[in-house]
Amino acid sequence: MYIDMIKAHNQLHQPDKALDLLDGHVFTPCEGGEHAIAEQYIFAHFRLGRTALRENDIGKALQHFIDALVIPENLGAGIWHTAMNVPALYYQGECYLLLGKNDMASDIYKNISDMVVDYFSDMYLPSLPYYKALSLSRLGRRGDAKKLLKAFLKRCLHERGQKDYGYFRPTPFFISYFESPKVVRERYYDYLIALAYIGLNEHEKAKESLKHVLKGEHYHLMAELELAMLC
Repeated sequence: MYIDMIKAHNQLHQPDKALDLLDGHVFTPCEGGEHAIAEQYIFAHFRLGRTALRENDIGKALQHFIDALVIPENLGAGIWHTAMNVPALYYQGECYLLLGKNDMASDIYKNISDMVVDYFSDMYLPSLPYYKALSLSRLGRRGDAKKLLKAFLKRCLHERGQKDYGYFRPTPFFISYFESPKVVRERYYDYLIALAYIGLNEHEKAKESLKHVLKGEHYHLMAELELAMLC
């Protein structure tokens, strides 16, 4: 219930309150529950950073993106794969670029662009190809970036239409209120499709996909944030 209250503050665009709650408690997560805590902490700083960046407060934004990469000890949590750091890391690079620290920005973009997309990165950050493409573009490799985005979009559009037998949302007989696997699958890929469209500067298509996600899954924090950044 405490974690749900933290998530509720993130949903209500109150990341500062979410961070206060996280700071005011010592957590002891069970195995497999570490991300439930870490994700709320990372997202709160990520939203604050994106908001500050949009308001052109580069120094404040940079600090939030840096803080997102360091999980406080009292959370008793961590991340299983470094890919989870990529969104905050990419925008850290954006801040360095705006501050004229081009070498530091380039190091970050190169680090992201060199990351391998595999089974585990898909598990922990399925949007990694999007951030790789953005990084490639920043490194001047716009042709490679566009090619990667188009391949990513094609794969996601294909996967969205595949029949799902429950992988995305197991439905135990004693819990009857889960969404159908088909619906969950569509929302999962609609978010990724929207990112591909953002990378390709097709913002109206991106908005349409994000709105479809939020129509039935209003608690999708990243979809809501990306839509807000487009409006």
